[in-house]
Amino acid sequence: MPRVSGQSRARRDRAGAISSPATAAGADPVKAQTVRLPSDLWRRLKIRAVDEERPMSEIIRDALEDYLSAPGPAEG
Repeated sequence: MPRVSGQSRARRDRAGAISSPATAAGADPVKAQTVRLPSDLWRRLKIRAVDEERPMSEIIRDALEDYLSAPGPAEG
């Protein structure tokens, strides 16, 4: 499939993760990662995404940010 002018190709880093260019000027590059979820969790995520009219990836990013912002076992 030919590329459309202005599109850039995703690249794989040494660990095999796919990175793509930032979507906004000055933003960090985005990495793609396959995550395996139980069917029920995926279904609940999909329903929430449709209800909130948000991409599933945005909901996952928000959940990870909240989780990683909380104090860890060594910090709390």
